[in-house]
Amino acid sequence: MASIHARHVEPVTVIMPTLAKAERAKPLLAAVASVLSQRGVRPIPLIVVNGAEHDRSLVRKLERIPGVRLIRRDEAHLGDAIHAGCAAVDTRWFAELDDDDLLLPGALSLRLQRLMDSPAARAVVSNGWTERGHVRQPAIAEVSEVAADPMAALAQGTWLLPGAALFRTEAVGDELFRELPRYLEWTCLALRLAQRPGVEFLDEMTFVHHEARPDGLWESPECILGRPGAIRELLTEDIPVPLRKVFLRRLSAACNAAAVVERDRRRWVRAWHWHLRCLAWGGWRYLTYTRKLLPGYAARRTVP
Repeated sequence: MASIHARHVEPVTVIMPTLAKAERAKPLLAAVASVLSQRGVRPIPLIVVNGAEHDRSLVRKLERIPGVRLIRRDEAHLGDAIHAGCAAVDTRWFAELDDDDLLLPGALSLRLQRLMDSPAARAVVSNGWTERGHVRQPAIAEVSEVAADPMAALAQGTWLLPGAALFRTEAVGDELFRELPRYLEWTCLALRLAQRPGVEFLDEMTFVHHEARPDGLWESPECILGRPGAIRELLTEDIPVPLRKVFLRRLSAACNAAAVVERDRRRWVRAWHWHLRCLAWGGWRYLTYTRKLLPGYAARRTVP
C-alpha cells in the first residue's frame, strides 16, 4: 500500500475564490487558517480575488500570510475564478474551498492517501457537514449509494460540494473546470466527473460547508434569477433521460422562483416572462400562481 512518506510531504494546492470584501474577512481568514493547519501535507492556499470590488486592506493582509499564493481577476464570476485557479496549479494535487467554509483536521491527508492508494482515480470525494444556522447534517446521507451510481445519485441533489474533493492534477487538468455556469458550478462538476470512471468516495467527515449565510449568494435575487440559465446549461451536458427529467422539473421550479422575485419587485412584465417560461418547461403545477400576477396584467406591456 502506498503511503505519504514522512520525509517527503506532498504539496497540495487549495484554490480559494473570494470577492475579498471587508464583511467576508472573518470567515475568509478562518478558511485560510483551516487550510494552513492541515497536517501530513504541505498546504498551499491559492486565493483567487474574484472581481475588482475587493477590500484592498484585506487583500494586503492576505498577501502577507506566509505560504499563501494570490492571483486577481477583474470580473467577478465564480466558475471562471475556479478555472483560473486550476490553470495556475503547479502541484500534483489540488482541492477547492469556498471563502466561508472550513477544512477539518486531516482532511487533505486522508484524501491524498486514498488517491495514492488508487492510481487510476482522478478524484476523491469525501463526506462532510453542511451547516445551516447551528444545525449540522451530513453532506451525503449514504456514501455507499452514491459510490454505486454517482450519476443516478444526482437526482437527489449534488454530492459534490465546495471543499469536498481532492483532484489528481494530471488526470483532470483545467478542462474539467472550463466554461462552468455562473451558478450551480458544483452540480456541473459532479455531472462531468460522473460521466467517466475514476471518482472514489470516502466516508469521512472532512469539511464544513455553510449554507444560507445572511451575506451569502445562494438566496440573493441575483442568484435566483440566474439559476434557470444555469440549469439550462446543465441540460446541455450528456446526461441520462431519468436525470434530465429531474433537471427539467428543477428548471420549472427555478423559473417560478424567478417570477416570485420579479413580482415582489413589481416588475410585472418580467414576472410574466418567468411565469410563462415556467409553464413552457412543464411547470403546470404552478398554474395557480397566475392569479398572483393578475394585478399586474394591465401594466405588463408598459412596465420594463
